[in-house]
Amino acid sequence: MAVRNKEYASANRAKYLAHTRSRQARKMQATPVWADLKKIEAIYAEAARLTAETGVPHHVDHIYPLRGKTMCGLHVENNLQILTAVENLSKGNRVDDPG
Repeated sequence: MAVRNKEYASANRAKYLAHTRSRQARKMQATPVWADLKKIEAIYAEAARLTAETGVPHHVDHIYPLRGKTMCGLHVENNLQILTAVENLSKGNRVDDPG
């Protein structure tokens, strides 16, 4: 999967960069002033640690997507979860129903 993404990014550099910048802007707009940035950073660090320790890629996922069809979540520590890359990519841009 990662190879295909790199190939796409190389072949469509401008489109890829525009998408990346758009996502970064949405994340910044979705981060309220009261968000605990140290906790958010710790979650990303834990995902990186799990990836390095297990060799299995891990992602930080927004439980409620930043740009969902029916709702939008915030970029705050209690809206983040660590998933394996496979779990996160299969989840897509939706809220998983635990029940």
